[in-house]
Amino acid sequence: MRVCPTKKAAGKRLARSVIGPSGGLLLAAGTVLTSQHVRALLRRGVRAVAVEQDLFPGIEVSETVCAETQRDAAEAVKRAWEAVRRNDAIPAGAVRRAAEAVAMEVRCNPDLGFVLSAVRMADEFTYKHLVDVCVYSLVLGKAFGLGWDDLVRLGVGALLHDIGKARMPELTAKPGPLSEEERARMKEHPEIGFRILRDNFEISLLSAHVALQHHEKWDGSGYPRGLKGSEIHEFGLVAAVADTWCALVSERPYRKAMHPVEAARILMDMAGSALETGLVRKFLLSVAWYPTGSIVLLEDGRVGVVTGQDPDFPERPEVAVVADLSGRIFPAERVRTSKIRRILPDWPKKAKEALRDLGAIPAS
Repeated sequence: MRVCPTKKAAGKRLARSVIGPSGGLLLAAGTVLTSQHVRALLRRGVRAVAVEQDLFPGIEVSETVCAETQRDAAEAVKRAWEAVRRNDAIPAGAVRRAAEAVAMEVRCNPDLGFVLSAVRMADEFTYKHLVDVCVYSLVLGKAFGLGWDDLVRLGVGALLHDIGKARMPELTAKPGPLSEEERARMKEHPEIGFRILRDNFEISLLSAHVALQHHEKWDGSGYPRGLKGSEIHEFGLVAAVADTWCALVSERPYRKAMHPVEAARILMDMAGSALETGLVRKFLLSVAWYPTGSIVLLEDGRVGVVTGQDPDFPERPEVAVVADLSGRIFPAERVRTSKIRRILPDWPKKAKEALRDLGAIPAS
């Protein structure tokens, strides 16, 4: 299995079903995608899909959190968001159950984190972002050694960390850039979110501090209170790392999603200034820089498939090298390497032709 951009997925077989925002099945696993399928998925906002890996069909990638759990969490967050807009009480029980479900899967999954933002259900960006931040906060919280109760409190806070923005619909829905005055008002959302959560007796004060402190920076340059170093609660520090990572690897209207390797380098540059160094190190050892099943181009021009991860050196995955750009075929040699130039959306044309002639991959 591998992640493939939807626009390049025609003719490929789905390895995982595509689920819609209401829980309905858009396309079932095993479907061979046509150009009509691709256009329909793109209209629904599905930018990438999981497809069968032609050369190594036995490669299986386990997501840190399954699509159904992500969908249920997004629905709980959406209900909370809508309640705040109506000035109603947040359905805290539903949010807590969603956080528990995510925490349970994170705690039980021993594998490096699969890149959640690569395979999105068709849903509003805001709610998906909140779920992604929750998942990655809990991945880091697990690595940090948090117990169950604290993981759930962190998860609730991460799901609701931007809830203050629900009181600013005119700003969150604005299509163009914000004015200076609007940006200043947007920076009030952590304080607003904190007050909303603090006043709900069913929500832990620690969860509320995630909303308050996720934009604080280790060097004191953040907002809303300019806290520095140990003045920031560990939940706020964890959420800041996860929020930054998710912003980098997610597609935005003004830029494409970054590859995890690019995002990892930026996080390392931010360590010690915006982000706490120890947490950045733990986080980067807890996520897959090169997701298993990816087709990669090595620096020497050879092409291969990522077949496994090294938890101590995420920048050095196991790669089965099988071809080069000219179409020359090699015996499948498995190597641990950091000499990867980039991830490819598919096999290079000449390599694919040679592999088809060899019978290694089927004709499309």
